[in-house]
Amino acid sequence: MKLTEVILKQLKDRPEWDLNQIKGYIGSLRNHEDNKDIPVFYPPNEPAVGDVVSFNIQGSLHPCIIFKIDKEKDKYFGICLSSTDGVYCVKKVENSRLFHASYFTNLITIQSREHIMKNWRGLFDSPSELKEVIKILKKAYNKLLTI
Repeated sequence: MKLTEVILKQLKDRPEWDLNQIKGYIGSLRNHEDNKDIPVFYPPNEPAVGDVVSFNIQGSLHPCIIFKIDKEKDKYFGICLSSTDGVYCVKKVENSRLFHASYFTNLITIQSREHIMKNWRGLFDSPSELKEVIKILKKAYNKLLTI
C-alpha cells in the first residue's frame, strides 16, 4: 500500500484527530517502505545542548529542547514545547524563527542517547531564550519542592 493511501485510510478512520495527532502519526511513518515523501533528518555525531528532538506525549509528537546532558548516566534532559497555551506553559517562545508559534512547558523529559539520535530534528535557534526559561523553571521547581 502506498504511503498516501496509508495516511488517508488512517485519517478516515480517525476523524477526531487534531493537527498535532496527524503530524505525530505522519512522523511515525519514517520506516514505511514508501517513505520518500517524509523528510529525513540526519543527526549530529553527538547530541548537544540546544538540540531539538521529537518526544511522544500521549500519541502526539512534541519538539523537545535538550538543556542538560549527563553522558555517564546516559541521561539527556529536555524541555517540551507545545503549540497551545495552557496551565502547563511557562512562557511563549518569542525569539525563535522556527518555533515562534510555540510555548515552553514545565514538562521536563529524560531521554537516552539512542532516543536522541533516532528522533533528532534540528537546533533551537534562540539560546538566550532557552537560558531564560531554564532560570524560570529552576525558580518554580525550587519553590514547589521546598518543604
